Amino acid sequence: MNAIFMLSNSKSSSVLFECANTIIQLTTAPSAIKIAIQSYLALLQDQNDNNVKLIVLNKITVLKKKYGKILEEYISDILNIIREDSVQSVEINQKVLELVTDLASTRNVKEVGLFLENEIYKAKKMTDTANKKSADGETKAADKSQITTSSTNEYRFLLIKCINQISQMFPETIP
Repeated sequence: MNAIFMLSNSKSSSVLFECANTIIQLTTAPSAIKIAIQSYLALLQDQNDNNVKLIVLNKITVLKKKYGKILEEYISDILNIIREDSVQSVEINQKVLELVTDLASTRNVKEVGLFLENEIYKAKKMTDTANKKSADGETKAADKSQITTSSTNEYRFLLIKCINQISQMFPETIP
């Protein structure tokens, strides 16, 4: 096990991924599970490939069933995935928001709610900026802003859906 823990400090993505998978398969000790989760989160932050991110998010989602309480400790790190990715991949954002909704608890619901509120404002600003560019008559920018506006609107819908689910689970958080 010590050799596997040493490998969890590797800079290689494939080594890190396999190390986390091996830890999950070999032990249920909370400290080891935390190391695996940290490895997965490091992969999510370091990788640019959306396919890799989706695979890692699926692994974390599987862990949620068995180790939800441990994952709750890392909710801010999970939220940072969206903060870094923003509206680039709606599919990744959807998976992260589903995970965050499932991990929301009385301990972290205020943090999650504040984050989601800030993301809605950020997405609205992006839409307003794109609409302003298209109103100025730039044809190339208008085509690009239409795509951006569409994905931004989809992202905003996901955020609102997540807020709705969390407010139903925790009605005391409704202002």
